[in-house]
Amino acid sequence: MKSIPFCLFLPIVIMFNLKAEAAVYSNGSGNWNSSSTWVKNGNATLPACGDTIYIETNTTVTVTSQESYIGCTTPLYIYVKGTLQFTNGNKLDLPCGSFVNIQNGGLVKKATAGGGNSTLISICNVTFWNAAAGPLTGPVYLPVSLLNFDATKMDEAVWFNWSTASEVNNDYFLVQRAADALRYHDIGRVKGAGNSNTIRSYSDIDNDPAQGLNYYRLCQVDFNGAGYCYKPRAVLIKKKSKVMVFPNPATNAFISLIFESEGAGLYSFEVRNINGALVFKKENLQSDSGYNVLGINKYYHFEKGIYIVSVEIEHAVYQQKLVVTE
Repeated sequence: MKSIPFCLFLPIVIMFNLKAEAAVYSNGSGNWNSSSTWVKNGNATLPACGDTIYIETNTTVTVTSQESYIGCTTPLYIYVKGTLQFTNGNKLDLPCGSFVNIQNGGLVKKATAGGGNSTLISICNVTFWNAAAGPLTGPVYLPVSLLNFDATKMDEAVWFNWSTASEVNNDYFLVQRAADALRYHDIGRVKGAGNSNTIRSYSDIDNDPAQGLNYYRLCQVDFNGAGYCYKPRAVLIKKKSKVMVFPNPATNAFISLIFESEGAGLYSFEVRNINGALVFKKENLQSDSGYNVLGINKYYHFEKGIYIVSVEIEHAVYQQKLVVTE
């Protein structure tokens, strides 16, 4: 499956038990950028970084300009009990970690008819709603309200289970895996519900996890291609290893990679340092049936340190830690 470009995916957000700076309440209907619309600690004031914002029942707050909070280092949390509406082409850009909770009876919409692709709510530079998608009537949570994501080892496979409380314009989920929690690739794709206000459950499986520590994360992708990735889970897999680095600990004078192959074929291996940076990689090497021995220090002069050697053979990946003493 073709991967979605990594740039679409965003830093992980913990969306619960977050402390806000202050609570701001709508003080009747009015424009977002008017201080008379809001009250904080008894004073008329505009919403600021880190605030929890309540648009109260029977009030309508209208976004009539470009409201950008992207420069904030703390998120905003918006609870819509009344109506949040936008005039044509105006936006509410929220910083990473923010959310919009449209509660029962709440409504997010465009104030006028027509168009709407440029009238939107974004979080961390990703659009989670635009007016072209139509009004949102609560209860709805932006982004997708993920209740749980569990990765469980079962024999030599990993099972994934997750559930959502609500979904908005949710096209599909991606399950991704990485050996270093940095370079993820897609291993599964599950169709989303589109729009939903009921609890929905999903599952997937990785039948061929790598030897050692595997990092898994769940990403949600909207119909417009915008993506959002959640906090990863780590699962330790201990397979019967077919790979050994000898000697270990070692010196740069002599380091051999030893592995067993069920038949002749191709294999590849790579070496990374303790920080996950690639030291070197060799691909499309020929293996013989049975045991194979390869002197790997001929490819690289190993300095003192700790390395991770990964070997891909027969559609499985095996990892060994290598300690070089001098």
